[in-house]
Amino acid sequence: MYRITVNDVETYLIVMRNVFSPRLVIHKKYDLKGSTVDRHASDKEKAKDLPTFKDNDFISDGLSLKIGMGAKDKLMATLTKDAEVM
Repeated sequence: MYRITVNDVETYLIVMRNVFSPRLVIHKKYDLKGSTVDRHASDKEKAKDLPTFKDNDFISDGLSLKIGMGAKDKLMATLTKDAEVM
């Protein structure tokens, strides 16, 4: 996590590493935040060779994530800890 201050305005950001093997070809990607407010890929984004779709696009495409109960429990514990820090 980084904090950038410009003109006395603080902005926080997180830089994350791609967790997938570079040998795997990405055929479609989504930036999921867990919100549906203004979360559609723009027409400009959709025109790209490999656009990044967003939460509402994921829902509209009828997709879901199936990770199993053990992985779900770990994910939920991590998300809960992350939310408590804020």
